Amino acid sequence: DLVRSSLVNIGGVQPFPTEQAIHAEEKTAEELWDTVGRALNPLDLRLEIDAERKTVLGFAEKNVWSRAARRKRAREGDEDSSKEAQDEEVALGFRIKVNEGNLDIRWLEGMEEKLFESFMGMLQRAIHPR
Repeated sequence: DLVRSSLVNIGGVQPFPTEQAIHAEEKTAEELWDTVGRALNPLDLRLEIDAERKTVLGFAEKNVWSRAARRKRAREGDEDSSKEAQDEEVALGFRIKVNEGNLDIRWLEGMEEKLFESFMGMLQRAIHPR
């Protein structure tokens, strides 16, 4: 019974996956790399970019990619950028690896799976716009 129970989906009991992929077979690694840059650079994130390996290590204090967060930032202006603040608490830490035809995104830090899901959705929309 215990072996069989692992084959059954037990809603809410299984841990949220900490690594996901976004597939875009129609795009080259360079196109994906440019798209990721355009999606992340305007956001208030702390980023460590390795262009040679096409890898981004990023940290966010809070959700800064949602429409509401972008509107709030536009109203308040740019005077308080967390890119400057290296000691701030991290709500989401992630690593993005760009490969030919797909992105591998790993959740590294933070406790809110909804925040990671939201971040993944933002990247998905950037890679596959409607």
